[in-house]
Amino acid sequence: MKILFCHFGIVYKGGFNRTFHLARGVARLGHEVVFFTCQSGWKHFPYRRELKDGVLLYKFPDFFPKKIVSKGFGLFSTLLKILEIRNHNFDIVHSDSGHRPSAGWPCYYAKKLHNAKYVSEWWDYFGKNGQLKTKPFLFRVLLGWFENNSEIKNKIKADAVVVLSEYMRNRAIDLGIPKEKLYKIHGGADLNFVKFDISKFSLDVGKYQLVLGYIGLTKGDIIDIEELLKIFKNKEISERVLFVTYGFKFNSYEIHKYFPFGNIYEFGWIDFFKESEKLLFPDVYALIKHDSLENNAGWPNRFGDYLACGKPILANLYGELNEFYSKYPNSILIVENNENSISKKIYEILDGKFKLTEIGNYNINIAKNDYSWEQKASELADIYEKLMKKKVNPELKE
Repeated sequence: MKILFCHFGIVYKGGFNRTFHLARGVARLGHEVVFFTCQSGWKHFPYRRELKDGVLLYKFPDFFPKKIVSKGFGLFSTLLKILEIRNHNFDIVHSDSGHRPSAGWPCYYAKKLHNAKYVSEWWDYFGKNGQLKTKPFLFRVLLGWFENNSEIKNKIKADAVVVLSEYMRNRAIDLGIPKEKLYKIHGGADLNFVKFDISKFSLDVGKYQLVLGYIGLTKGDIIDIEELLKIFKNKEISERVLFVTYGFKFNSYEIHKYFPFGNIYEFGWIDFFKESEKLLFPDVYALIKHDSLENNAGWPNRFGDYLACGKPILANLYGELNEFYSKYPNSILIVENNENSISKKIYEILDGKFKLTEIGNYNINIAKNDYSWEQKASELADIYEKLMKKKVNPELKE
């Protein structure tokens, strides 16, 4: 099969998102895979093309501001994608955020031009009552109507819809999307980027008995992890636990507020492919989230990184983690999202109640056997096969 993956925004240096991981996995299964994405500026016109991990990668330029292009509204790069589709004959077209023009419109065109089967992913609850309410005021005013309507219309037009959670599957059914069009595929773990040799980088943890880590920290995560941050106001815990973060860095006011005893080390944003050994310093990783609609609708995107690093995960159960825990009860050190529960679990870890190395090895095996991106790509390829059989025989039932 010849398959197009159409990514809504810009692929940044240092890493690819879920869509490219799936594209790479599908290519390794022997399929011809093309990946469309965007770049800011007109340095390479009409596109920059390269072969990466078996995937033919096209980066289309756009002179719209980078922030607009990265959100899937780069109309000139979208037009260039549509024009390039005329030079191909795709069997399957796949968009990650098809409600945005840059990902959805080229797929609509390929479906009309070549009768390609269209697969659309539904990562989150994007519209009204969901992610839309978290967007900037100007976005809500100018594009809120489009976001809300396009999210649903895009999935209705698709031949198959891939959701990340049971919540989104049920929402799709409530909106009238047939059950037989819906598939659930969780996020995966990328074992290829993790370098387990930490000899070329060292971190002196000094007096600390436990290193607690958090990958991909953003400003918005502070609301979710505020109960976790409260435990560091406890001097006894702060003298024994070092908090290590990757991503957003706290400002001086926030450092003073949340870490009065200075027990934090911030790596900032790192290149996962070149600096992955830096991810291995924590003894335990934290994944604390509110049990909210927004968090239940998706799949925790850093969860696969934690599994791939072979570390125990300190987490409260929300959304899809309930299903995960029912299958792998030894993977997660369960807490409730409140200061007392988190503190109690931290003390239990410090007192040696858990065999952290054994739990970490257990998680690596989960990553290898059940949650690798290769495994998720295989699940996706099975969907493609079903669509192609139905294309040949429209009367074929599920």
